[in-house]
Amino acid sequence: MTDKKGLVYLLSSCNDDEIYIGSSVNFGNRKRNHYYNCRTPTRKHYYYPLYEKMREVGIDTYAFTILEDNIPQDQLLEREKYFIDEYNPQLNKKKIN
Repeated sequence: MTDKKGLVYLLSSCNDDEIYIGSSVNFGNRKRNHYYNCRTPTRKHYYYPLYEKMREVGIDTYAFTILEDNIPQDQLLEREKYFIDEYNPQLNKKKIN
């Protein structure tokens, strides 16, 4: 078992009601990856609904909100699924079973 902790976050725009829920054990890196995937057409995720919406309404209008922090890594996906079920985010490409 690992001692790594993670968090679940919400990504939303002040110009739109659609949201995205995600999780990470390295939040700073995850944030950079979101912006990089959005801006780089050669990335395989470039056409995901989240990144298309970010380009449509403005990348700079998006902000991250931490929903829960200090989650043991082995419980992270379970907690992310809880928040996905709770918020029903429109921009998540895949739902967690």
